Amino acid sequence: MERGVRAAEQQTFAKLTYKARLIKAMFDAGVSWAWGRGAERVRLLVHEDNERAQGAYRKAGFRPSGVRVPFVKDAAQNELEFVLDR
Repeated sequence: MERGVRAAEQQTFAKLTYKARLIKAMFDAGVSWAWGRGAERVRLLVHEDNERAQGAYRKAGFRPSGVRVPFVKDAAQNELEFVLDR
């Protein structure tokens, strides 16, 4: 394997690891904030076509509730509700 290719792969892996940690830290902070204020459920909305965000929400423990709401920018599209119960 070429030296430059290996360095690029390592750099890409490091960026992905950093992003995963950052996303987890953001979820942890938001959920902790909500629990600290007495919330029994945390609710997130995500565009129906944003599979990447849906995957991140699932990985953080959220699950789809089945609720769909019209997307603010285009009522012909939907957002899906994801929830995390205490």
